[in-house]
Amino acid sequence: MSTTIEHLPVEIWFQTFVYLKASDRFEAFSNLNKRLDDILLASQTKISLKSHDNEAYYLLRHVLPKLTHRQYVTGLRLERTNKIDLEYYAGLFDFPQIDTLILHRLDVNKELLNIIRNSLTHLRYLNISTKMSINYKMNSVLLQLVLTLPHLQMCSMRLTIATHSCQLSNELQSPMRSLKLLDKKNICFVGQLRNILSHLPNLHSLNITAKQLSLDSVVDKQNIDSYRTEISSLTLYICEFAMPFVQLTEFLSNFAPNLTEFKLTIISSFPDTSCLDYHTWTVFIKSLSKLKTVTLHVTHANDVQERTWKKCRVKLIDLMRENLIQSEIRSAV
Repeated sequence: MSTTIEHLPVEIWFQTFVYLKASDRFEAFSNLNKRLDDILLASQTKISLKSHDNEAYYLLRHVLPKLTHRQYVTGLRLERTNKIDLEYYAGLFDFPQIDTLILHRLDVNKELLNIIRNSLTHLRYLNISTKMSINYKMNSVLLQLVLTLPHLQMCSMRLTIATHSCQLSNELQSPMRSLKLLDKKNICFVGQLRNILSHLPNLHSLNITAKQLSLDSVVDKQNIDSYRTEISSLTLYICEFAMPFVQLTEFLSNFAPNLTEFKLTIISSFPDTSCLDYHTWTVFIKSLSKLKTVTLHVTHANDVQERTWKKCRVKLIDLMRENLIQSEIRSAV
C-alpha cells in the first residue's frame, strides 16, 4: 500500500519540526491540508519572542492568531521585547496551560505585568534574568505579583528584587518550593530576606549567589529565631567570604534547623581557614540532626593555605563519614 508524506505519524512530524524555525515550518507546510495544519499548530508548544528577531514578528502576525490548540503551549520566553507593543498583542498571550515563563534582557513595565497577571496564572516555573531592567515602583509590583501566582513552584530572580524594601500584605502566601536569588555584584543582607521568606511557608530549597553574605542586620536585631525557616536544601555561592565561618554556622543552625542538604561554594580566597575548622563543623553537624549531604568547594590563594587545606580536608571527610553524611569536599587554586 502506497503512503504519502502527509500520512507520516504525528510523532515524526513533531521531531522534524524541532529542527526548523516557526517561519520555515509554516511557510513550507501550511495550507497543504487540514491534517498538516492541525499538526503544525499543535507542535507550537514553546514560544520564544525577541524584539530584534524577525521570527518574533512572524509568530505574532501569522502564527499566534491562528493557534487553535492553545492548551498545548507550555513555555514562553520573552527577550528584549521592549520594542514590541505588548499591550496591542496582549490578547495573543492567553495560554490556559502555560507553566514556564522566562524573562530576559527587557524592561519590566505594566504591559508585561498585566500579561503575567491575566494570562499566565498557571505558571509553575518562573525565571527572571539578572539582566532585567526594573525601577523601584515596578519592583514592588513584580514581587507582589510573583507571590500571588497560585501554582508557582520554582522561581529564579535577581537578588535585589527579593530584598527590595516594600510593604507586602501579610495575607500573601506563595506555594513556591524552590527559590534562586542570583547577583554576583551585590551583597546579600540576610536580614532583608525575611521580607520575602515570611511569605513562603512551603519553601523547600533556597539557592543564593552573591558577592558577599552579611549577617550584620540579623546580629543587631538579636532575634535570630524570627528568621527560622523550614527549608531542607540550602546552596550558597559566595564570591568573597568575609565573615568568621562560625558566625555563619551558628546562624544556619537557627535559620534552617531541618536542613538535609548544604552546599557552600567560595570562589575567591578567604582571609583565614575558618571554614575548614574541625570543631566548628563538629558543632554545626551536631546541631542539624537531619543533615545528610554536604558539599564544600573553596579556593585558596597560596601554598600555605594549600598545605592547611590538605590536612583539614582529610579530617572533615572522616568527620562526615562518622556522622553518616555524604560529602564532597574539594578546592581549586
